[in-house]
Amino acid sequence: MDDKIKIAKEILKRYNQEHLLYFYNELSEEEKSKLINQILNIDFEKIINLYNNSKKNEDISKFNISPLPHIEKDKLTQKELLYYTKIGETIIKANQIAVVTMAGGQGTRLGYKGPKGTYMLNLKPIKKSLFQIIAEDIIETNNKYEVIIPWFIMTSEENDKQTQDFFEINNFFGYPKEKIKFFKQNKLPLIDINGKLILQEPYLIKEASNGNGNVFKSMDKSNILEIMHGSGINWVCF
Repeated sequence: MDDKIKIAKEILKRYNQEHLLYFYNELSEEEKSKLINQILNIDFEKIINLYNNSKKNEDISKFNISPLPHIEKDKLTQKELLYYTKIGETIIKANQIAVVTMAGGQGTRLGYKGPKGTYMLNLKPIKKSLFQIIAEDIIETNNKYEVIIPWFIMTSEENDKQTQDFFEINNFFGYPKEKIKFFKQNKLPLIDINGKLILQEPYLIKEASNGNGNVFKSMDKSNILEIMHGSGINWVCF
């Protein structure tokens, strides 16, 4: 442990984050270990670079920004729609597609306390959660093409247990349990306007999910990409 403390202190001094150990001597041995391990697993170089770049007033007019190549369904002719439908059906029947649901957020903006996917919509004749609606849509496709599409659900540190408990309580909405895999969204430490990392507790650095744009790195870290590759999945529906 002494070696770890020494390394942690050197790192914090290098990046001017020594305040993170301000309460260190008041912590229990378990809390000390948790804080030191968290410090040693943070990429401070990355965090500081992100902070410094956020202060730059970049002139985006010098960049050539344009939409990604895409197809708008409502602008397709009937012939084109049939053509692309056949391609999609071939991929589904060959078991080469998976569904990924990004469900790391909370329902705060909906005025709801809990994972966003557990939010109940007042549908008729019965209320349904967002997760149930998604499950039923995938099941409908499964039945139509006689397949079972793998379903990967990205949660967060804050809502992972609640989300998985919700699926258990609802019997996975009739979806084969073995075909659903949960994985957690990556997190980054939070910093204040002065570039200082923030303590959530004396022994815990405050972190937050780093956004849906990082979904592929989260999938890679959780070995989801490896699972997909091993299963012959070449396409993903978000």
